[in-house]
Amino acid sequence: MAPKAKSKRRFAFTLHLLSHVIGFLWIAPIVALLVLNYKKHVIGASIWCPRGKCNAEAYGDNAISKASKLDAEDHNILGALQFVSKGLEVWFMVVATALVYDVALFLAKSSNGLPIGYLFTHLEFGDLRNLVNPLLWTSPIPHGNLMPSKPSGTWKLYLFALLAAFLTILTNLMGPATAVLVLPTLQWVDTAHKADQVFGSFAASSPPTGDTVFPGCNDTQQLLARNYSCTSSVSGPSMDNWLSQTLSTVAQWSQNHGDLRIGTTQEGDVQFTVNATTGDLVWIPSRQVLRSLSRDYDKLFVYVTGQLPKNDTVQQNQPSFNNSLQTYLQREGPSLGLQADCFSGDVVVRKLAEDREVRCLDGWTSTDDTNYTKCYRAGTGWGESNQVAGFFLGDAPKRANETYMRIYSSDKATFYNSTNDFGSHIQRCMQEDAQDCDWDSIFNVPLDLDLRNTSVNALVTEHESPLNGSSRIWCEAIVYNAFPTYTLDTTAATNPLSLVVLNHLPAETDKSFNKTPIAVSPDWVLAAWSVANNGTVDRSREIGKELARVIPSLIGVAEMDEPTSDQLEFIFLHLYTMSQTLSLINYSSSNDTAAMDAAAKAKDKGRPVLNTWTTLRVWAYGLSGRTAKLGVVVTMMGCVCVLLRLFLSVSLRIRHEHTTVELFVAALEHQPTREFDNLDDEAKMAKVRYIMQDGHGRPKFISERAYSSSLSGGIPTP
Repeated sequence: MAPKAKSKRRFAFTLHLLSHVIGFLWIAPIVALLVLNYKKHVIGASIWCPRGKCNAEAYGDNAISKASKLDAEDHNILGALQFVSKGLEVWFMVVATALVYDVALFLAKSSNGLPIGYLFTHLEFGDLRNLVNPLLWTSPIPHGNLMPSKPSGTWKLYLFALLAAFLTILTNLMGPATAVLVLPTLQWVDTAHKADQVFGSFAASSPPTGDTVFPGCNDTQQLLARNYSCTSSVSGPSMDNWLSQTLSTVAQWSQNHGDLRIGTTQEGDVQFTVNATTGDLVWIPSRQVLRSLSRDYDKLFVYVTGQLPKNDTVQQNQPSFNNSLQTYLQREGPSLGLQADCFSGDVVVRKLAEDREVRCLDGWTSTDDTNYTKCYRAGTGWGESNQVAGFFLGDAPKRANETYMRIYSSDKATFYNSTNDFGSHIQRCMQEDAQDCDWDSIFNVPLDLDLRNTSVNALVTEHESPLNGSSRIWCEAIVYNAFPTYTLDTTAATNPLSLVVLNHLPAETDKSFNKTPIAVSPDWVLAAWSVANNGTVDRSREIGKELARVIPSLIGVAEMDEPTSDQLEFIFLHLYTMSQTLSLINYSSSNDTAAMDAAAKAKDKGRPVLNTWTTLRVWAYGLSGRTAKLGVVVTMMGCVCVLLRLFLSVSLRIRHEHTTVELFVAALEHQPTREFDNLDDEAKMAKVRYIMQDGHGRPKFISERAYSSSLSGGIPTP
């Protein structure tokens, strides 16, 4: 071989080897991107965060202007990353072209040859129209007088066609695939969930005790005497605050200035409201959980302001909150759901003993609008959970003429109307002279399905006035429990009131929802009002004065299609009274590690492990979406193509010795040997196979038929 030819071959081999190196170098950034996305790498408040530090000042006065500045920078960087993505796409196109070209040359040098329709496939496969090009799929099929003397290798040509079609799809998907992996997205990223405590039980059925529930109420004897006036320093202003907001929203509504709005109140450094978005239930946050969340908020504040000591474990274990655009504090905790309804009707009382009576109130309406009289067991003679309490609204010296609020918890209730008493015969037994009444059986008769849940553990409030005899406005509260997530957006620009919201609340139709109501002691209502049992909420408190005015005017008034301002005011105040009551109820818990591990293994829905974590608004990589997963599949297939090319080069000894220009010149130099006679159809001409040979350093084409017929003459096969 001439020195010039040897030099050319060495140069071609060097280029061939360099093309493999370039292919492997493409794998490096792809693997890096896959790792970043798989590990959900967090960048920070901006895409451009040198060393992971870019303070968004989300807690300062300039939060909005700082966010706007970061957004402008992010826009520029996202544009630059688009060019990076395009570069990776073009890079892979080079690798794929080399793979198609290598396989085509290998087939051209084989004894079966390469159809002329595949000669420039490496230049055409990137166009999607190649998929519907008939020549791609028909060229391997021998036709008529084009049939080779030894028809074999056709399946190899079909594999080549499939490879070209596959790479057509892959190269056209590679651009968006790399873009999905290269471009980070603005995401909500959770920090690790930390088990904080395991829930024990609510203290709802027992009267409140101790200063753990009410700071400052450490007089045990006072609490045992059912005097809760010690809560007035905190609970009193809170109740009056509910009243102010009620009067304001009702006034706005009555003057057509706005819709009715739910009010808020404060606990620690956060505020909360009732959640009335899940069916008929109103969910009340627990102040005990809110106090814990408030402490979390305080720790966050001292952290972001740099006031936390360097050796504090909180600082060591928390991420950089300053490196996020927004921070949500999350804490799982118990919440009480309230189903509250108020009715107007008369009461009939059958006193069976000093501590045991049955109270029947009419006007109760079921979900299908059927009217019933509902009868409750009241008094501890029925059981410890059947407690009774009450207080007056108005002036203590004149309380005999003032409105009285009678509150009692009832473990069981039953119903009757003029056509149905469910077989209990309670209507007869409510007569004073009725004998032989089995009260236990009466309150255990089977009820219709829609009445059962409201027949146990009801908390009833009767509003009575001496001016109205046996007529009442009475309200029933059925209480459920759940374990939602308490969420606090700590950014002042988006949540200036530090309002806590409840997420992941169960719907009443959820299988996981505990449909058994819990018992609530009426003493919790006394604590909410900061009053002693049978005490007086006098007119010096605006809420007592307002309710004392509203209630007598509503007793005996039929429900109207369009409620009056007084009716709306009463509904709101009753809702807020129950909200205040339920928010005060504390619960037991344990933060013992062994107890939490045991509860996690038991998976008891009634005693769950309660977690805390933080959700950050940051730029990050991830594989959360379907497009990201498609991007992973496409880029991994690209890596497979790089390795496939190396495998074929080594196993088949493919050498990249000739350029496209050389092939084109060889095609022009070829003298046909009548292989195109009588072929006027492009599809037939594309089926003509040629074998490529080395003619003194330059490629040379020989038709397959000529090659096969000359084998006997000693022409060597490639």
